[in-house]
Amino acid sequence: MIQREIEQLRVGDARLAIETDESQYSLMVVEAVHVAPSRFLREI
Repeated sequence: MIQREIEQLRVGDARLAIETDESQYSLMVVEAVHVAPSRFLREI
């Protein structure tokens, strides 16, 4: 699940990453996208 979320972030669609069964990971993804998207994506 986490890998799929990361792949979706790479294409720039955080909304799809939010729509997963792993709600706790989704919240972390949403926070990262809103706080520092460019830095988050570089660290991957």
